[in-house]
Amino acid sequence: MKNLSIIWPRVANRRRMGSWSKCHRPENVESILTAMESRASKQDPLDTKPGSLFAGPNIVTYNLVIDAWCKSGDEMASYKAEEMLERIERMYEKNNENDVSSSSSFLLASYSPSTIIPETWTYNTVINTVATDGNMDSAERAENIFLRMAAAYRNGNSRAAPDTITFNTIIKAHSRSDMPGSAQRAEDILNSMITLNDDGHSDLLPNAISFNSVIDAWAKSGEPEAGERGEQLLRLFQAMSEKGLGVGSPNNNTFNAVLSCYAKSGTPEAIARAQELLQSMEERFEQGDYQIQPNKVSYSTVIDALSRQADDDAADTAEELVQRMKKRDDGGAKYVKPNIVTYNSLLHVYQASGNAKKAQNLLFDMENMNDIEPDAISYNYVINAWLNSNETIDTRHFMNATNVLKRIRQS
Repeated sequence: MKNLSIIWPRVANRRRMGSWSKCHRPENVESILTAMESRASKQDPLDTKPGSLFAGPNIVTYNLVIDAWCKSGDEMASYKAEEMLERIERMYEKNNENDVSSSSSFLLASYSPSTIIPETWTYNTVINTVATDGNMDSAERAENIFLRMAAAYRNGNSRAAPDTITFNTIIKAHSRSDMPGSAQRAEDILNSMITLNDDGHSDLLPNAISFNSVIDAWAKSGEPEAGERGEQLLRLFQAMSEKGLGVGSPNNNTFNAVLSCYAKSGTPEAIARAQELLQSMEERFEQGDYQIQPNKVSYSTVIDALSRQADDDAADTAEELVQRMKKRDDGGAKYVKPNIVTYNSLLHVYQASGNAKKAQNLLFDMENMNDIEPDAISYNYVINAWLNSNETIDTRHFMNATNVLKRIRQS
């Protein structure tokens, strides 16, 4: 009788794989899978009988290897995970073709090939790892996997149905991308998601993540029309929410993303619209729409946008916004107390508008605050404010800039 002590049951193998995965050793996890495949290839009835403790690997086993690579932090993790997915896809395709005659198909002939079916989880995990690996082609690679997933679903693999997570992952991949046209591509995917939902795919429902990510993509694009495109998406989100379609509601992150779109456009009209939108957030919050509460990000974004206006009016408006933040904070509002980003944004406005003395005085104030510590950005803005001052140029400006440098070294 066969010595069962040398055979690891499938469950025990999974435990071993999980232990190695926690130790960030995906290569060891994969080696266990290889051993299981090798054992299954011998076509031992005891090892390969479907449902047996000693049956060969199934999709759960392969998913464990993918998960191990995805969590490993290895610089090649996304490529290794994608290789494993391609391996599963090839096995599934060969099984569908009933091509088990050649020696290359021994795995399919040896153990329940019906269990090796790529699932939504399988695709989503690999797509997410590829989408977030930080490479220039991450979005393109992630979308290519998504297209294979969609094709598999259309061709009969009901276990590989793309869901909201799939679409959101691809949208976010394009929102992080620096490639030209990424914002438009992110919006195209959102629109296809909405169309599919309208056509009866009720599980494909966009949510705040979907809309916020597309708006973020437009903000990052720097396109002149980014503000308008962002606000159009905001209006669409609001309309779908009001119809009770289950998409959720715009929140302050949504509005902040639109503010960023306008802020980065840099035109006087865009900056003015950003201020109007911020005021609208304040009014809606006061009326009880607590999801739209403006926070320090909201105010700091508009303040920094004013640096592109570069005049005394911009400085006055920025100061007024900081005072509004302080007043709301004193009144008990949460998440609105000015922070280092807020004050640096105000310093940026002073630098751009040539208000060196105001920049210097604010820096002094920041140095004496208990909960604010100026950073390199703060000092650089003040130095540049002195060097770019619109006051009469004399040696005192360079002395003031030098004094700021000395304080940097002392801090």
